[in-house]
Amino acid sequence: MKVETQGGVGAENVLTAKEIQEADGIIIAADRQVDKSRFKGKRLLVVGVKDGIRRPEELFKQFEEGKVPVYKASEEDASGGEGATQKSGAIGAIYKHLMNGVSFMVPFIVVGGLLVAIALALGGENTPGGIVIPEDSIWHTINSIGGAAFGFMVPILAGYIAFSIADKPGLVPGMVGGYIAANGSFYGSEAGAGFLGGIIAGFLAGYVVLAIKKIKVPKAIMPIIIIPVFGSLIVGLAFILFIGGPIVALLGAVDNVLMFFVAVLAGSIVTAVMVNALKKDVETAIPATSVQANNVIAMTEPQEQEAVQVIYKLTDITSFELIETDLTGKTQDEIIDEMIKKLDKAGALHSKEEFKKAIINREKEGSTGIGMNIAIPHGKSAAVKKPSVVFGIKKEGVDWKSLDGTTAKLIFMIAVPESSAGNEHLKILQMLSRQLMDETYRGKLLSASTKHEAYTLLEEIA
Repeated sequence: MKVETQGGVGAENVLTAKEIQEADGIIIAADRQVDKSRFKGKRLLVVGVKDGIRRPEELFKQFEEGKVPVYKASEEDASGGEGATQKSGAIGAIYKHLMNGVSFMVPFIVVGGLLVAIALALGGENTPGGIVIPEDSIWHTINSIGGAAFGFMVPILAGYIAFSIADKPGLVPGMVGGYIAANGSFYGSEAGAGFLGGIIAGFLAGYVVLAIKKIKVPKAIMPIIIIPVFGSLIVGLAFILFIGGPIVALLGAVDNVLMFFVAVLAGSIVTAVMVNALKKDVETAIPATSVQANNVIAMTEPQEQEAVQVIYKLTDITSFELIETDLTGKTQDEIIDEMIKKLDKAGALHSKEEFKKAIINREKEGSTGIGMNIAIPHGKSAAVKKPSVVFGIKKEGVDWKSLDGTTAKLIFMIAVPESSAGNEHLKILQMLSRQLMDETYRGKLLSASTKHEAYTLLEEIA
């Protein structure tokens, strides 16, 4: 399995054409628009981020049962438009389009905010009217650059919402609509419609473009003339003449302050009344449980509940005594025994034998040697007292039947109580996988010669 991520820093660990060709199937777990054209001819499953995190086993099972269809590129699927809406429902589609716009907008907010803050902090001068940046200073220029970045926020938000709905043809009408939304001068107001106006403009542009696409005209002029020109005109005029225009001009950026606060107060009261009327009652905890049989009432003391340990980073559940930088075992079985002894010595187990059964049973399902000289044996068992991780280094490597044929040199053993809430082992696996994809980090970890060095590096896994 290989995971490509597409986040704020762009695409990382990108799937190659050869890897896609050899793959048994592809899963896209995303809440934003993802280009699917490169997966044509492969079995493709598209779900939200939440499904990818919470039910991965079910997704894999769909491939095993042959329920995932082969992807055949079509205009609607490529655009993320009607096809996406039918798959995930109207609310899911709206959320995906909105998050696509937000994800592209965030870097502009960060750049603008930081530059303006730096300019004010380092170049600002205190005056009776507040902090002022001298116009003849470099800080004034930096402040202007930050302001320019801020100026792109709403157009980018609207543009990439429209892009998510209608693909590239929606980009220009969306950005034009977002620019108009952010500039009140288009509709005679001192204030623009802001983010709300940008969101409306983005969705309007996206669905207008989808409608225009259905008009039968020569395809050569559709993407470069028909859609950009008519889409921008329709969205711009609709926003100025009919839509977050007249409303903003009428309000005049809240001239009637008294009535504004009356409206806010009325809204707050209505919200409070509705919440109290509609919310479900939550029963308070009863200190003891009563069981009635005929005329006999037996009182039982409440069961003592195990404290839930919140795991933020790997070192929350490991320690110096659970680290070994020079494992002595020469086979997979010997290494497993050696690491289980460390868990037992640290007081993490009720029974070494029972926990080993859990580890061996997991290995029978498929090797936990994930490749890249890494093995992550793990077991969820009643024999475990508390979530713990043992880390060991075997510099010469040991055969772990890894997927890529490499020997295991970096070995993490995960022990999780069977009764613990949630899927701690999946959370730990996720943390490990993220950090261990970094080849430089793996090299540093393999070079660690003391427990202190290893522990310091493990602190980076979160």
